Amino acid sequence: MRRASPSARKRTQGAVIPAHDGLQCLKKGVPIGGIGTQTHISVDLPIGAVRETIKDIASFGLPVHVSELDITMGMGEPATRDALQLQARRAGEIVDAYVGLPDSQRYAITLWGVRDRDSWLRLPPYDPDSDQPLAFDDAGHPKPMLSAMVAELADRP
Repeated sequence: MRRASPSARKRTQGAVIPAHDGLQCLKKGVPIGGIGTQTHISVDLPIGAVRETIKDIASFGLPVHVSELDITMGMGEPATRDALQLQARRAGEIVDAYVGLPDSQRYAITLWGVRDRDSWLRLPPYDPDSDQPLAFDDAGHPKPMLSAMVAELADRP
């Protein structure tokens, strides 16, 4: 890659190269220009878990890409208002942790998709009807998840 584009920056995804292995690569001089998180999480993830993970990833001193964000409601019943609010809190926590990073370490936040109906979590063997992991509902209307993310971004200079 470097021969084709000397200024290209290699990024690693946490799910592909575990953090421990990423540290070993850095110690050996492998040029890694950032770390992506592949942020596929569950709405019932303990409060603070994502914040700690982002903090750990940031300890490498590299740019952080909170990538592929979706927050699954799990399989089964359609989401309740309370579940949607919990999803919104998790999304807000993620954005808050990200914007708390130094400017030089903020690469991007990207969502896995836009509408719930287009999510990979709606395909077999997952739940084709009830999971609502993205920031917009099936019809493309914004959900509390989006509002929470925007609110966290708006609170920053």
